Amino acid sequence: MHRGWTLVTVLVLIGLIPMLAGAMGTALSDLGGCHPHMPSPGTCRVGGVDLSRLVPALDLAGRLFFLTAPIALAGIVLGITLAVLSLLRRARS
Repeated sequence: MHRGWTLVTVLVLIGLIPMLAGAMGTALSDLGGCHPHMPSPGTCRVGGVDLSRLVPALDLAGRLFFLTAPIALAGIVLGITLAVLSLLRRARS
């Protein structure tokens, strides 16, 4: 059962990483006052560091969430299934 919960955690994390990257890119672009749209985002300085290449890459990674969302959904469904099975086992004993 422990391996099942580990698999649930891994699936949900893999599914949500692009969304977290997109949120980080949006936050950095707001801090730097730049637009994350490709092909030329201009200069984007946050804390004296030029992030003009990182911000569009994070924005693009955020768009990959639509590809990894089914993986997160599978992890959530598996987690619900494991929780129900665990409750049924406890009810029987």
